[in-house]
Amino acid sequence: MAERERLGLRLRIFLFFALLLCVSAVATGAGIWVAAGRIGDHALPHLVLGAGGAWFVTALVILLVWQKFDENVARPILALSHELERESTESAARAGVNTAPARYLGKLGPAIERAVEALGQERAATAAKIASATREAESAKARLESVLSELKQAVIICNRQHLILLYNTEAVRLLGVAENVGLGRPLSALMLDEPIRHALERVEARYRAGRHLTHPDGLSIAVLTATATGQRTLAGRLGLIVDGAGGDISGFAVSLGDVTHQIEAASARDRLIWDTIESLTPALSALSAIGELFDEPDAPQGVGRAAFDAAITAESRHAADAIAKLAERHAGLKSGVWPMEDTFSPTLFACIVGRLPMTLRGSVSIEGEGLWLHAETYSIVELLAHVIRRLAPEAGRVSLLAERRGGNVSFDLVWTGELISLARLESWLAEPLEHTLGQLTGRDVLARHRTGFLPNRAPDGRARLRLPLGSAIHDHEGAPAMPLPKRPEFYDFDLMNRALPADLAGQDLRHLNYVVFDTETTGLNPGRGDQIVQVAGVRIVNGRLLRGEVFDELVNPGRPIPAASTRIHHITDAMVADRPPVEPVLRRFHTFAKGAVLIAHNAAFDMRFLELRQEQAGVRFDHPVLDTVLLSALISDPADEHTLDALAERFGITLLPEERHTALGDSIATGAVFLRMLDLLAARGIRTLADAQEASDTMVALRRRQSY
Repeated sequence: MAERERLGLRLRIFLFFALLLCVSAVATGAGIWVAAGRIGDHALPHLVLGAGGAWFVTALVILLVWQKFDENVARPILALSHELERESTESAARAGVNTAPARYLGKLGPAIERAVEALGQERAATAAKIASATREAESAKARLESVLSELKQAVIICNRQHLILLYNTEAVRLLGVAENVGLGRPLSALMLDEPIRHALERVEARYRAGRHLTHPDGLSIAVLTATATGQRTLAGRLGLIVDGAGGDISGFAVSLGDVTHQIEAASARDRLIWDTIESLTPALSALSAIGELFDEPDAPQGVGRAAFDAAITAESRHAADAIAKLAERHAGLKSGVWPMEDTFSPTLFACIVGRLPMTLRGSVSIEGEGLWLHAETYSIVELLAHVIRRLAPEAGRVSLLAERRGGNVSFDLVWTGELISLARLESWLAEPLEHTLGQLTGRDVLARHRTGFLPNRAPDGRARLRLPLGSAIHDHEGAPAMPLPKRPEFYDFDLMNRALPADLAGQDLRHLNYVVFDTETTGLNPGRGDQIVQVAGVRIVNGRLLRGEVFDELVNPGRPIPAASTRIHHITDAMVADRPPVEPVLRRFHTFAKGAVLIAHNAAFDMRFLELRQEQAGVRFDHPVLDTVLLSALISDPADEHTLDALAERFGITLLPEERHTALGDSIATGAVFLRMLDLLAARGIRTLADAQEASDTMVALRRRQSY
């Protein structure tokens, strides 16, 4: 069965008639041999002439019958099979099939027409039911999109792998990296990922422990991060997305705003206060010392007293000036607040251990009861992890515990050994912390919390480094249970359950991310100096062509555009005169296509132009590539026409004249054609990227042999 399928209908019919031809030749030869044996050798020439002539006529008849059979039976059957296969795929459905080639196949053509008509009616009824069932969902979706587009906060929803499922226009404006914003793209391309992971770690621990039922924030948490470029500081909230009450965590949502100026103002205010304190301290100490001298019995009089009076006046003026400067500078600062919140000490300790290298985690233990405290958790975690990394080599095993001290909660690092000197501690605090915003130092974090480390001995004699922090604002012990409210179904997130592909080759074609692209050029020969004048692409994510996520840029080719090329793509020299050269455009396109499979119509042509300039651009287009020309030849007769116009007509796709032969228009059309091909490819057992590439390679080899 597999062998017959591999040979194909037309080849099998040809082999059948070739067999008849061979059988007739053998029969004719056998007849001549038998007749010559009975009549004698003298009749052999006459027998050969007569029988050979008869066989020649028979051969002509067989060839003529084969040619007519191939033309009127085999080819129409193949054409009808391709038409039926396309009609059987709902995504490729059209208004009927062309049964004209089946005029010699009796009732087969009318029967197929009736079957296709019945199928069309059934599909229409099914489509009406689906449209009715989804109308309300589409209305809700439209309302959601309208609300999201008007929000003044950036909203991003991601799955567990931190891939973007939804974003609004404010996210694009705020994050300012349009090439990286897109469905299925990693969140780390837009913002610092460590603060997000830290917040997730804490809120997931809260959910797993069931504390979200009594926690005032439920399944949300404050988050402070920055854009990937570090130019903006972002603050907002992160909330878990849970599949029903008590279900699995399927993703998270983040709402963010720009707090760069507020954070800078808060930092400036902290620096101002500390600078003023340091400036006033010597003056106030001098005034205090002078006052004590005047209290002595032998206090100076006369000229000496005048000198002391002058000193008092100078120091008082200095203190007054410092206070005046403080008032003046403080008036220009806007209020800004670091996002501090209540947190549970075991959660914080677990986060601290998670920040340590694997070689140190075994040397850190957690002691004591869990306590609630109030802090900016991310910077505290980074600070304590930093101190432990410096302390562990000489302290050996370090214990973490929290103790309630009056109205505060103290974090203690305890170990057996010598105390850490203040000088060494200060040197550690002066070092920048890893993964923090703006390269904060430990001293900055302590100033933010208005606290400091206190080296001393614990009651059991062990060395201790104590960090006092504020206690929790809310009463988490006696708060009434607050069950998680039922979440409304507000969007269809098909990407939620998709894992990050570890091996693209084995992934289903429907689940891959694609960038369908096209180039317009000055000519058809890149090896002879023709250059790119336009690059465009559109993303396909989760089987959807995303017309809102496109790349479209004109390129200055550095040479005149021939009139013959302009007649095709309508790009003139004036249109590209002020456009960038190809190198920066290719770099941006490479970022746009990162992690995706490239698709093009006649991909070898477009890829050749990219590959010739990739070295100058400093990038490498080593993406997997699929060619819709080769894929079309796999699912239909290779002898058919496989131009983009022909494929669009075959699949019922309308190409607008104004979009044809533009890089973006052709990219969108190619993407639509590719999506229609998926069911047809699956019907031939081509389901994964590896299947598609292997089949394409086979088709390339076949075409190469046919060209010789």
